[in-house]
Amino acid sequence: MNQGTDTAPDVSVSAVEPETPASPTPAKAGWFTWLQASAHVAEIVGVIVVIASLFFLSIQVQQNTTQLRRADLNATHDHWSAIRLFIAGDRDNAAFWSASLNGADLDPPDQLRFNALMTEHTRATFQIWDRNRSGNFETDDFVRYAAPPLARLLCTAGGLHWWSQFRNEYPGPFAEEMDKAVAAMVIGAGSGDPDHPCGGLSPEPVTANG
Repeated sequence: MNQGTDTAPDVSVSAVEPETPASPTPAKAGWFTWLQASAHVAEIVGVIVVIASLFFLSIQVQQNTTQLRRADLNATHDHWSAIRLFIAGDRDNAAFWSASLNGADLDPPDQLRFNALMTEHTRATFQIWDRNRSGNFETDDFVRYAAPPLARLLCTAGGLHWWSQFRNEYPGPFAEEMDKAVAAMVIGAGSGDPDHPCGGLSPEPVTANG
């Protein structure tokens, strides 16, 4: 055999070693770093936008609550204005209202008028109590502003008698709140004085369920 043809070529080890992948060029590395930095900046900006949106939303909620409360107070004022003008705008009506609250004997038509006025006043007060429970208003709005005017009426002889008759027509929690307001007014400063809004009446008949 021909020795020249039988001898395998001597292949160097270094010739078969895998080539090391080339490292990215500086241009490509810079572009990738820029993308990463941009992503982080976008995340930060997104968080800032969300926080700003929540802050703006909270301000809007507060403004809406204030506007709602003001609209409710205006509506309540308008409601009571009709009652006040009915009494203050006519001396005969004022005399009738005063006599009725002081326990005067009323004929059936006048008794009906008095019941209607007391019902109107009490229903308007109940509306404030009911809306006050919604959480859109200050928790002491009813106790401070709405209950005392009605309590002064319920303290009188005529008002006390009316309340004993019609108390059960109103929700129990509201009636209990009014009983507390009347009791507080009865034992308040000036109790026992004939000129006191309650005339020194005992709170016991007012707190009765009948």
